[in-house]
Order: sequence, then C-alpha cells, then structure tokens
Amino acid sequence: RLFADACHHAKEEDLLFPVLEARGIPREGGPIGVMLEEHRMARGFIAEMADALGALDSDADASARLLGAADNYLALLRGHIMKEDNVLFQMGDQVMSNEDQAELKLKFCDVGCRSFDGKTREELEAIADELERQWPGN
Repeated sequence: RLFADACHHAKEEDLLFPVLEARGIPREGGPIGVMLEEHRMARGFIAEMADALGALDSDADASARLLGAADNYLALLRGHIMKEDNVLFQMGDQVMSNEDQAELKLKFCDVGCRSFDGKTREELEAIADELERQWPGN
C-alpha cells in the first residue's frame, strides 16, 4: 500500500502525468487514463486485502477474500508494469525533453526520500524483501 500507492503511483499522478499532458499526451482516451483507472482498481484491491486481514479472526471467508484480492492485485500489477514499460514510458521518451526528464528525476528523488506512515523507502523495500523470502515463488 505504502510503496506502490504513496510512492510509485503518486510520482506518476502528481509529477509524470502532468508533464506528459503538457507535451500532448491526452489524459482521456489514452495511456494516462488507463494508468489512472488501474491505480483506482489497485487501491480497491488493497482495500479488500486490508479489510480481509482485519477480519481473519472473525470471518471464515476472510482468508479466501484476502487471497482472491491479492491474486487480482498481482495480475493487475503485472499488466500495469508491462504497459508502463512498453507504452507509457516509451511515449514519454518521445515527447519529453532532456530538461523535462532531468527535472522529473530530481522531483522523483524528493518523493523517494519522504517517509510513508513513518517508514522510509528503504524500510518499505526491506519489508518487501522479507515478504519475498517468506513467500517464494508467489
């Protein structure tokens, strides 16, 4: 929740997308709109996972809901990253100047240096690494 939404998606929504729009890539009917819709969907899956986690002790279906939402989130992220790498970022490289990219890089670094619910980006990455160790192959 903190890393993907507050750090990554925020950089796109607050910093990258406005520059792409200013350089002629439309928000509606184009890749920016698709990314925004997928961010909304991801937030929904995250909310479902949080709700299910909170109900594990009292709801017999909570575990299945958690796993279902996690599977949906994972599938969404895999497709989302592919679209970013192969469509959105490629288009951005075509329309942004070197100055645009240098300015974005500095602003992205500022976001990466913030804390998210009191955790640094490095701490969030360590949590992700630990989860990968606990759940190999997932």
